[in-house]
Amino acid sequence: ELPLCPPPQCGTELALRVQAGETVLDVPFKLMMTLKTAQDGPLKQVVEDKQMSPTIILALHLMNEQLNPDSFFRPWLSALPQTFETPLFWGEEDLAGLQGSTILSVIKRRKETMQSDYDSLFGVLFAEYPQIFTQEQYTFETFRWALSTVWSRSFVFNIDGQLVPVIVPFADCFEHGNVDSSFSLEESEKVFRIMLAKPVKAGERVHISLGAKPNSQLLMNYGFVLRDNLYDTVLINMFLNQDDPFYDAKSKILSLNDQPPSQLYYLRYEAIPQDLLRALRVQLLKPSELDHYGKIFAGKRVSLENELDVMRQLVAACDTLLKQYPQTALEDQQVMQDAEQFGALSER
Repeated sequence: ELPLCPPPQCGTELALRVQAGETVLDVPFKLMMTLKTAQDGPLKQVVEDKQMSPTIILALHLMNEQLNPDSFFRPWLSALPQTFETPLFWGEEDLAGLQGSTILSVIKRRKETMQSDYDSLFGVLFAEYPQIFTQEQYTFETFRWALSTVWSRSFVFNIDGQLVPVIVPFADCFEHGNVDSSFSLEESEKVFRIMLAKPVKAGERVHISLGAKPNSQLLMNYGFVLRDNLYDTVLINMFLNQDDPFYDAKSKILSLNDQPPSQLYYLRYEAIPQDLLRALRVQLLKPSELDHYGKIFAGKRVSLENELDVMRQLVAACDTLLKQYPQTALEDQQVMQDAEQFGALSER
């Protein structure tokens, strides 16, 4: 049972049982919004003349089709939400709830980039294509809506080394989950296909995986987070202290092994990234251990003392990040259990 484009991530239940490895959904190419449908429509000249990212092209395509009452995509477009639950649409009071999180700076940068992209792009489009683009119709608010639609409802494919979003009506009804599923473009059959690796009973809610995404990305692009997300990450900034008397030697060691002296690393639940471990092991080398740096890039420990220093450094970094939050996790949990504030909300 596929409702016609409900609010994002509303969920879909199957009317029939699906076996492991079976197709749960096929959507013909002709129903999809792609770079090709953008280029084959009224925006053909614009797409050919201007250097734009696939995401921007698809957003322009959405805006153009939304303004066309006779659009082929009208039934789907009419059911799209006009606002989103992502932080780009939050007020200051809601954003204050993210105080301490690194996502606040990401939100700020995305807002600034979106405004900059709108000003530079539409300044040209208004001047060069006035027969298509008018300031009254192609507003910043409409641009924000179109980009948010692409971010929250598209499936992304790596095509010739470039990440390309594709909008697939009906397929955007499924909830994301960390499950074993796949989606693909089947050229021989001209369909977009979703397959499940595990069986699902009739009446059960179906989840599909949009990829290994941390909660920060899920919140930013889709407006929800997953409890106990295995792919959640913490950004750790590792840098060599320039006051270290052995800074030059350690910096050279890292550079010779294709690692910079300063870099952001994603720390995940399941394991410490090997490149972060190598960087910290080099950073914390004692003078007597410098000649043994080769062990680090052979995947070995330099010494027990060095390894303990690395673990202490990681714990201290995480503790510093936690202290940026005005409340503890326990206090946040108590607020979330407040029936008056959160009783009407789902766990998502």
